[in-house]
Amino acid sequence: ASIDEMPIDRFFGKGVCFDMRHIGDLGDIDVADMEKAEAESGVKVDGHIILLCTGLHKRHYPNREVVLSNAGITVAATQWMYDRGSRLHGVEGPSTDKPSDSLFAQHRICRELGISHMEWLVNLEDLIGLGEFEFFGVPLRFKGGSGSPIRAFAIVLDDEVISAPVIQAHIAGLPETAHARLKELGDTEPAGLLHLPIVRAKHAVCGR
Repeated sequence: ASIDEMPIDRFFGKGVCFDMRHIGDLGDIDVADMEKAEAESGVKVDGHIILLCTGLHKRHYPNREVVLSNAGITVAATQWMYDRGSRLHGVEGPSTDKPSDSLFAQHRICRELGISHMEWLVNLEDLIGLGEFEFFGVPLRFKGGSGSPIRAFAIVLDDEVISAPVIQAHIAGLPETAHARLKELGDTEPAGLLHLPIVRAKHAVCGR
């Protein structure tokens, strides 16, 4: 399906960040890595949006190597996410396939399974160890489009209470379905909004 035909609620919901910093440049993220990271996160994947932090951005940006060194997600690891209800995942680099993979195996399996992924996420280190959070990465509705820019951010339950007016100021313009989910969270204070720039402990932005 093109980006304008995909359900908008595919692009926000409960998320978790997996620590994959042990995966080196041009490495493979496989099933064993996913299982280990899931156990370490303390979150059992059940329809979560999965963000994969390999540390690529901190190692290489803004140098040229950032577009030549990303790890790849194997077909088996992609199937692992799908089997657990995950329909959206994200990475730091320019692709979910390694630069050497001219067949784009991970892109192909995503198409076959009907799932999506995000590229060029940043500051994922700030989400490691926080458990479950709410993630938002809603695309623009390009007619017939195969991709879109997004404004990626997350909401994390925190010890710091942020008033409803502050939260509302940051979420103005989100889809009604997103507002409904945020209202649920707003009824369970404390809550914190991850946004740019980073101004509070534990806050991070996931996209430029």
